[in-house]
Amino acid sequence: MFGETTAQMSERSEQTSFLRSPSTSCATVLRCLCVFGLLLPSEWLPWIYSRAVQSTLIDDIFTLGHVLEALAIRQLVPPHSFASTYEGHTIHLPPLLLALFQPVSRLSESQQHTTVGLCLIVVDLLIAWTLERLGKFVVQQRKTEWEDKLQEQVPEAIQPKLSHIFEVTKESNAVVNSATIPLLMAQLYYWSPITLLTSNVFVCYQNIPVLFSLIGLINASQGSLIWGALSLVLASYINVHHALFVVPSVILIRERRKSVVVFLISFLSLASAMQALSLYLVGTSEFLLIAYASHIWTFQFQGIEPSLSTLWYFGMEMFDRFSMYFTVLMGGAPYLLVIPLWIRLYRYPEAMIALFWLLGTVFRPPATLYSLNVAFCLLLLSSKSLARLRVIPSLIAVSSFSIPVALYVVNTWLWLDTGSGEANFMFFQCLVYNAFVAIIFVQFVAACLRRDKALRLTEKLSYMGDVPEKSKQN
Repeated sequence: MFGETTAQMSERSEQTSFLRSPSTSCATVLRCLCVFGLLLPSEWLPWIYSRAVQSTLIDDIFTLGHVLEALAIRQLVPPHSFASTYEGHTIHLPPLLLALFQPVSRLSESQQHTTVGLCLIVVDLLIAWTLERLGKFVVQQRKTEWEDKLQEQVPEAIQPKLSHIFEVTKESNAVVNSATIPLLMAQLYYWSPITLLTSNVFVCYQNIPVLFSLIGLINASQGSLIWGALSLVLASYINVHHALFVVPSVILIRERRKSVVVFLISFLSLASAMQALSLYLVGTSEFLLIAYASHIWTFQFQGIEPSLSTLWYFGMEMFDRFSMYFTVLMGGAPYLLVIPLWIRLYRYPEAMIALFWLLGTVFRPPATLYSLNVAFCLLLLSSKSLARLRVIPSLIAVSSFSIPVALYVVNTWLWLDTGSGEANFMFFQCLVYNAFVAIIFVQFVAACLRRDKALRLTEKLSYMGDVPEKSKQN
């Protein structure tokens, strides 16, 4: 592997693509067995389906049970009073999504679980394949000659410390290189037991907006403006936070020398068309209330179920009179960082993709391990930034996630399930979990800034003619 050229690595990467890998077929068979209830021992099911485990993995809003409950309420109430059901904390589904699941409600319970579970296997398979395609574009096909030339001239004193692990230049013999990153991203997602439990045991479709966001990014990277805009509109219609990925999409489109204005107009037009269809379904009198409940619930602290996020703790302990203040403060916090990150890291859209996803992982309730797993996959897109991470804090944060998760599961079983505790009993482990995620976010931002600073310094020295030759540096 260490003596291969770039062409040989690319050829080997094509031969070991995700869809052709035997491990993919094996993982798909295991997922199918899981859907049909043939994989997990029956003794494990009560523990797996417990609220403690379930709340660490999924968002209840995106479960099949929530959809069926919403459809049942829709059939019970009169058509003119359907909006009243959105006033509580029961239904948060956009009208078009609710209509899409309407045929599922006519099936038997076992058929519902099997049908949706098999469909979610296909969704996860497409996500893994799209991650591989995105990885191939970023690390193999994207034009970064300017950075490669500068990296070869970077002085030894500011070279990345982990370049032997994460690839920085095409000629380096790193463990994680451009030939292995795309397949590694796909397998890290598809082989993860977290995604298996999420999609094929709990039948949670929170992976669908992830798929649309990734499709939008890959289309933007290829210069397909309409399809990229449509994919991001579909993702943000299900979960409004995915609209953040418009920012890296704009940067990728500019690199292809395509019209950013056309892309933004297409995005706004298609988003308006989606809302117009929703208006047609629910009527003008109920549209505003339903739209507010469908898209703004992710910013609110009311009705939040227990999770690994500290935001639900704040929601439990907060006085009602301060709810609007903290909703604006905490809900808007990640968006305050978008413009500074865009200004500082506009040359590294692959890093912005991972950073925006980590922002949602930190600030968006509920916090799930599924969201964290996707974040780790996206971090691999930016191996040149990972090579500049501080080893000790990053290693501590990554290796210690199991501790607060285990404490959360045990304490939920001890205090919340029995009704003998309160939110204060859960604060410590939620705080520690979010602190570890925040450490990863801060360390990755710092690594991106060190990468940018080293390149800018080298560029400045090259203009001044002060960059020493490699032989003199060594």
